[in-house]
Formats: sequence, structure tokens, C-alpha cells
Amino acid sequence: MSPMRNGIIRWTIYLIALFVAGPAAGALVGAVHAVDGGPASPLVSASPGLGLASAVGALVMALILGLVTGKFLGLGPAMTASGFVVAWAAWRTADVDQLIRTAQSGKPLKILAVEGLILGVLGMAIAIGCWVASGRQDTIERRQAKTGEIQVSLLKKIFGGKGGPASIAVGLVAGGVAAWLIAATPLKGQAVFAAIAAGAFAAAAGRLVDFEAPAPAMFFPILILAAVAPLTGLILAGSGGVVAAAYKGSLFPLANISPLDWIAGGLLGIPMGTSWAGSMIEKRTQDA
Repeated sequence: MSPMRNGIIRWTIYLIALFVAGPAAGALVGAVHAVDGGPASPLVSASPGLGLASAVGALVMALILGLVTGKFLGLGPAMTASGFVVAWAAWRTADVDQLIRTAQSGKPLKILAVEGLILGVLGMAIAIGCWVASGRQDTIERRQAKTGEIQVSLLKKIFGGKGGPASIAVGLVAGGVAAWLIAATPLKGQAVFAAIAAGAFAAAAGRLVDFEAPAPAMFFPILILAAVAPLTGLILAGSGGVVAAAYKGSLFPLANISPLDWIAGGLLGIPMGTSWAGSMIEKRTQDA
């Protein structure tokens, strides 16, 4: 495919993600409201079943666009296009402190942890789908295909490869620290940006530990963070309690990021992180 045709297809898909599929996903999630009629999160809403269905619908839209993009353009653009769609959905959810103030308790954080686990697994499925649809087109995976390693089962490749568990652990720490430094408030823009930074640093750190780690493995730290981060707001709320922390804007930073924020951030940030790590590895190899 010529560079010009590649560029036209890429920007056409990105525009579809930003101005067609994304707004549709956002409208789907935004139709779910809290008990007071305000913005909600899929499970922290007046209709949790409907909220979960709307979130799943938005993620399915992201998956379909990712599969199509992966087929034509490869892994990075596929995850980016999917991330744009999920970011629209995330933008229509309530800020975490708003959910706590509405409930006047820390219960929303417990529900968000469950939501993070469920939607995180679905986000992982999007990452795997993009990876498979792309034909393993990033540099490392093309090299693996040439040596026959691509025949190893998917789960073994993600979690049991050389350095796999270590790369996931290092990615979890790097992603958590990056998000903690940025998510000072639960404002949606800042929360999504913190999640993007988490995805980028998790992927870069993981790839530097194991440069053959496949992209879906780099999403696993994001899945863990999506499920665990809300609980940090409960555990580290301080003497005043969660409600007081929500009013003062002093929730633990990781708790300021909602599940859909994490998924959008992972899909958008991981391609940046793997590209960054790849350039560092290439430079190191050239210097050697």
C-alpha cells in the first residue's frame, strides 16, 4: 500500500472514530443517568443493567473499528482508533467525586472497582482483537513471525513468555506512578490524560524489560489499575473519610480515574509507549 493511500485511509478512519463512532458511543453511555438525574458511570447509575449494556455497546463499537483498522493499517492505528471511540464514552461519564457526593458514601468506589474489572477485561479483548487483526504488524511481532514463535498460543505469549510476568509487574508500577503524578483532580480531561500517560509508561517500561512482549500484555497493567484504583480512594481516604475527601478534592489520585478513562487511556497510550520503547531499543542497538 502506497504511503499516500495509507495516510488517506488512516485519517479517514480517525475522522470516523472522532466524529461518527465516538459521538455514537458517547451518546450511548451518556443516556445513563445517576439517581439524581445527573451524569453517571455504567454501574453507578439509576439503572446498572442498562448502564453496563451501554458500556458494552460502546466497547463493541470500538472493537469493530479496531478490527477494521488493524486489517488495513496495523496495530498502533487500530488501538488508537478504538481509543478515540472509548474516550468519547469516557467523557460522558461522571467525575468520581461527583458520584461520591451524590451517594454521600464510599459505596460508588466499591462498585467502580467491579466495573473496572468487567470493563477492563473487555478492554483487554479490544487490545487482543486489534493485535490479531493487525497480523502482528509491529516490528517485534514481525520478527517473531519470521522465527516461528508466532505459533505459540496467545495466552502463553502474553503471560508466559520470557520476562512476561516481570514486564507486566514493571509496567504496573510505571503506569501507576505516571497516573498518580498527573491525576491530581477528577476533572475528566485530567483523568483521561493521566490514564493515557499510564498506558504509555506501562507499555514503554514493559517493553524495555521484555522487548518481545506483545501489545496485549501491555494492557494487562491497565486492567489491574482499572479494578484496583477505585479501592485506593477507600483505603487512603484519611481520617475525614471518603465523602470529606471528595468535597475537599483530596481523594488519592488513582481513585480520580474512572474505568472507561483507564480503558481509553490504555488504548491511546500503549501505541505511544511501544513506539517510544522501540526507538530507545533501536538506538541502544545502533550504539552497541
